[in-house]
Amino acid sequence: MTLPKRKTVRSGLVFLWAISSGLVSGYGQPQSPGFEEVTAGAGGAKNIAGGTAGAQDSADEAPAPAARPWQEVYEGVQVYTAGGHVWAVYGKPMTAGATPADAAERWQTEFAGTLGVPAPDLHLDRSDAVHGGRFTVLAYRQFMDGLPVENGLARLVVLNGAPDRVVYVAAKLARPPASGFRGDSVDAATAQASVRHLRPYTALTDWSVPEMVVFYGGEEPESHPAVRTWKFTGSRTLWGGPEAYTFFVDASDGRLVHVRDEIYHAEVTGHVSGYATPGMLPDVAHN
Repeated sequence: MTLPKRKTVRSGLVFLWAISSGLVSGYGQPQSPGFEEVTAGAGGAKNIAGGTAGAQDSADEAPAPAARPWQEVYEGVQVYTAGGHVWAVYGKPMTAGATPADAAERWQTEFAGTLGVPAPDLHLDRSDAVHGGRFTVLAYRQFMDGLPVENGLARLVVLNGAPDRVVYVAAKLARPPASGFRGDSVDAATAQASVRHLRPYTALTDWSVPEMVVFYGGEEPESHPAVRTWKFTGSRTLWGGPEAYTFFVDASDGRLVHVRDEIYHAEVTGHVSGYATPGMLPDVAHN
């Protein structure tokens, strides 16, 4: 069976899992969950920010230098790092505000620059109340050079109260190239044409209008710098199953940076049963 990919996951559901697993609960008592504890049942060792961690990474790993401000200001704060990069901060109430948005804004003002990217440009995408209204999750998208960053995101969880306080932060942020972005020399039409002529994609029939974005693969920002790209989709519908891809083409040289398959293919074994109405009659008690 072929299932369309879901392109987004609502932050409320993601952080409801984090809250339910004890990551940001029980603030009357010290919390020091190990990385294995908070990822149990989550399908492998993945940190909350979405990056994949190696077996040697844990919440008890020595924090990177950027983590020190939190631990100096808020005793007992836990920091999850991987590869020397801070992915998540949690475990104790931090900045306070009259509203969840105010508390989150204060956290960004004081500490956002310590997430591995100097002065990240974060735009609020949405906010959701979770866990019966006890927490508010604020979802941010990263922008760079005035453009949205693909896969660049941050999530802040606020414990609602008087006052509201930030209790969990996770981020996956792109770092701009050290020498700046290269100039754009490839226009949208040329970028799309270069992909449409590639053998694996010549049969695609439906193409979206390209848009300029900054592409970031979501890996360590130091080893995978951001790239200005043209983003567009190509798809077709077949009886044997649809095809759909999202393409990212470097705007400076036309190089195909990344192709994302937007279709999940899953084999399902089991039985399906249900009632059916014969012919064209509606469902009534006697048929």
